[in-house]
Amino acid sequence: MKLKSKFKIGKFINISPLSFTFLFLLGASKFIIPNYALASSNSKSTTNQIFIEFSQIENLLKKNEELESLERLIQEAKYNLKSAVADRYPTLDLIASGLTQYVSGKKYTPSFNTESSQWSNSPSLVLNWDIIDPERAPTISSARNLLAIAQNNYEIKKRDLILSARGKFLDFQRSKKEVFNGQKSLLTSKENLDDTEARFDSGLGNKLEVLEAQSQYSRDLQFLTRKIKESRVSKNELLKVLNINEDLFTDDRIIFLGYWNKKFEDSYKAALNHQLILKNITENKSFNLNQSKIASAGSKPTLSFTNTFTSTFTKGELNQIEVNKDYYDSSYDNTISLNMNWRIFDAGKSKNLKNASLSALESEDFKYSNALREIRTNLKNLFNELNLIKSTLIYTKSEFDSTEEQLEISKLRYNSGITSQREVINSQREATTALTKYNQAIFEYNILIDRLKRLTGLESDKNCVQNNKIKTPKIDNLGVEFCDIKFSL
Repeated sequence: MKLKSKFKIGKFINISPLSFTFLFLLGASKFIIPNYALASSNSKSTTNQIFIEFSQIENLLKKNEELESLERLIQEAKYNLKSAVADRYPTLDLIASGLTQYVSGKKYTPSFNTESSQWSNSPSLVLNWDIIDPERAPTISSARNLLAIAQNNYEIKKRDLILSARGKFLDFQRSKKEVFNGQKSLLTSKENLDDTEARFDSGLGNKLEVLEAQSQYSRDLQFLTRKIKESRVSKNELLKVLNINEDLFTDDRIIFLGYWNKKFEDSYKAALNHQLILKNITENKSFNLNQSKIASAGSKPTLSFTNTFTSTFTKGELNQIEVNKDYYDSSYDNTISLNMNWRIFDAGKSKNLKNASLSALESEDFKYSNALREIRTNLKNLFNELNLIKSTLIYTKSEFDSTEEQLEISKLRYNSGITSQREVINSQREATTALTKYNQAIFEYNILIDRLKRLTGLESDKNCVQNNKIKTPKIDNLGVEFCDIKFSL
């Protein structure tokens, strides 16, 4: 029969019962009661907090300063492209070296003297159109390449931030589960300590059992304190990547990101189409090719059309014995011309610049081949890690279920006087460790699924198919298949 008793810690620690009661309630409000900063979505204490779901992370990342910086670079590339396209069209210039000019003066000679007094202006309108410009087309193409690269860089950074934020979200949920694990273990230790104290008071136990229970209670309190600290750090990391200044909370239930039923080759083909780094390498090749064309254009002729219209108006006279200030005249001229500019000799400058750009283009081919190998290697590693974590999930789930049952049996055996307190403490420790390993395995599995989604651009599957079943080795005698696991989240 289970004995009930009061916790007489005063026998082992020099503290009054009233002080201990106050300290215990204070500690319980911070560590034991699960309704603090990690409260569930139905808690009234979270009215000043933001509730975040896994699916909202992508929208929340729009406030990220790194993405805003890359967005400005996209705008810069767009303006540069518009500037390059503008070279296709003619330019119109208003030229007036002296928009309004006044000349006055006198000239003295032995025979006669003259004077000058004249207002004049002579504006010109110059229309210039580069009909043939070998640099124009490759310059525009280069600007388009740079715009595409800027857009790809933005999307790459966005995907990486989403992957990072999702990982921190999953880690925050794992840390919350670990806090609940610590709370559960601490309450179990408290019950064991109460039972051991009661048995000691009734003469059925000994002081050594009480000391063992007291030590386990202290270890579980340290475990809970450490997990609370880790949870707060995990939350701060999530707030940082999301650029949120307010507090947040999430659902207490750990999400499960589904199954990966795709074959390796299908995933690899999808990854090649999804990876923007390959597209960036292709854009860089095109950019270097256009730069070589620009270099070659330096030694090619250009042909431009020019139309110059000049109007002249004067009032007054220059170098006259007697100036008629009311005299005026006006005239206009219109000149049309075709102009050619051809640099015949540049000491090999354009040729060397072209060869430099072609060498850079060839280096992009090596980068492309290396990127293909890296993508394939990363995908292989993810598949291998996924198969390994599936086996780990099977083992940790089995260990978790076994240790939970083992703990209950140990409690019954101890209350019946069949075994010692040491067995209960060991069973409790194993149950706490097994739950920690199980939570970690689920976290690592979700991370791998999310990394596969990031690498391939494909979505995970909600159901596990037959060809995705992974059997444990026969030597373990478990006979469990991954698709048959019912995850406790």
